[in-house]
Amino acid sequence: MDTRYCKLYMSSSDSYETLSVLIQNSSFCSSKERRFIKNQYFEMCLLKNDDVVVNSSDFLFWPYLIEIDRVCELFEDFVKQLNDFLRFLRENNIQVVASCDFEELLGQKPGFYNETEFV
Repeated sequence: MDTRYCKLYMSSSDSYETLSVLIQNSSFCSSKERRFIKNQYFEMCLLKNDDVVVNSSDFLFWPYLIEIDRVCELFEDFVKQLNDFLRFLRENNIQVVASCDFEELLGQKPGFYNETEFV
């Protein structure tokens, strides 16, 4: 199981620039270098999805994605922070689905992409 990487697929009515500013101004950003947003738990990069299909219900074709690499030692700390980040995105009306080898630890309800509640 790869515990160092996770990809988030996102859909929002906000622009790429607005999403970028939202994340950069959040508590999940302690520094920014070019496209990379960092904190003590992970480094992430917000990207436009090259495979986007407008109004697709399939998250693989949503307009934005974030690639996340763990930088902390403890996997449990990474999972907690990633769950907090997912909650933050959902509370800001962003549909988000995590794709990684440890999805079952992220409190996602399959098929409910815009839920703000975690299981």
